[in-house]
Amino acid sequence: MLKVFVLKTGLVLAAFVMLSITANAQKSPKATQPVPDHSVYGQVKDGVYTNSVIGLRIPIPKEMEVDAPSYVDVALVPTQVPGSMFAGQTLNIKTLFSARAFPVIFICTATKLPPNLQKKTGEEILNDRLFKEPTAPMAKVEKLGTNSLAYVDGKTRFNENRSYAIVRKGYYISIVISYKDKADLSVMGEYLAAANFDWTGK
Repeated sequence: MLKVFVLKTGLVLAAFVMLSITANAQKSPKATQPVPDHSVYGQVKDGVYTNSVIGLRIPIPKEMEVDAPSYVDVALVPTQVPGSMFAGQTLNIKTLFSARAFPVIFICTATKLPPNLQKKTGEEILNDRLFKEPTAPMAKVEKLGTNSLAYVDGKTRFNENRSYAIVRKGYYISIVISYKDKADLSVMGEYLAAANFDWTGK
């Protein structure tokens, strides 16, 4: 009988402890998760991309389908690239927007630069060993409206592409346009000519 009594007493005690923990948990205020700040990714509304953090306003052709932002950054660790100004740094690339109207693709990304590199130009970054093969041509500069953008041209088996670069507020802004017809590149150039890379939110 004693063993049974001890066993029952232990079960009652365990049940009491569990009830006490549950009651305390219910009395405790629920921990609230902080809401992540996505403002650095900007937004697309009525065919215009705006970003008040970096200071961008870029019109997007209404024919293009715009992907919703994933808010997932891509980490680039260029430590194995000899001669790169980014050696030893980790770069987090944010996709600001991605738009497409086959066969044209329009992608804009932003990368926060380390403090010692925030005064570099888009041209210097495109010419860095991280982005350019030693035998590849040097980046050029194109005037689009009031904007001066560094660029390099590339080609794959399926299409051609032009990568534009500019540095604003410590961010390296990359705009890549993939196309098949040069006329499409010219049209996209008109939209970049209308862009404001010093937008103040007004």
